[in-house]
Amino acid sequence: MGEMLQLRRREKDITLERSAKATKIKLDYLRALENGEYDKLPNGIYGKSFLKEYCLFLGLKYKHLLPLYEREQSIIIDGADPKKIFSRRRAQRRYFFLLPKLWRSIILVLVVFAGLFYLGYRIKAIVAPPEMEIFFPPQNYSTNENLIQVSGNIEKDALLFINDSVIITQENGDFLENINLKKGINIIIIKAQKKYGKDLVVIRQILVE
Repeated sequence: MGEMLQLRRREKDITLERSAKATKIKLDYLRALENGEYDKLPNGIYGKSFLKEYCLFLGLKYKHLLPLYEREQSIIIDGADPKKIFSRRRAQRRYFFLLPKLWRSIILVLVVFAGLFYLGYRIKAIVAPPEMEIFFPPQNYSTNENLIQVSGNIEKDALLFINDSVIITQENGDFLENINLKKGINIIIIKAQKKYGKDLVVIRQILVE
């Protein structure tokens, strides 16, 4: 690999000193790259960073030279021991291939759980009885009047019945209905109904004295 760098630099008639100045990489590091002396490069990713910058300067494909660099570096650093080389390559494969696979699995599990949660929420919202609140009258209410106003609020898109009569509600769900009463105990049945799901029934007992 170093010979390829050196050959390309000479084709462009560029000195090593000029390359170092243009790339802002130490002259010793560029010389180490061209001579294949990878043990003289800094540890970690710096060697690859220098190679990438140098390839960009010389007009070479970094992705083509990177495998050569890694193979030669493994041989030099690991002392040409086949067991060490094999172990190093296997570790690289685990890092670059198993880690993305793990993230894919985690994302897939999260997507599945989110889908199940949303599906459960929608099913519950469909089959659950509609929400309804009665403002007036309260339970076991007593009065001397023969007429009472039943008021409250019901969930949007739900149907409202009072004593089996359909009641028109406002856009916000509020309703107000006059109910005639008779002497004694009166039972008012207020029912909220959706297309699907259970009905919600509220009963009020009104005593007219």
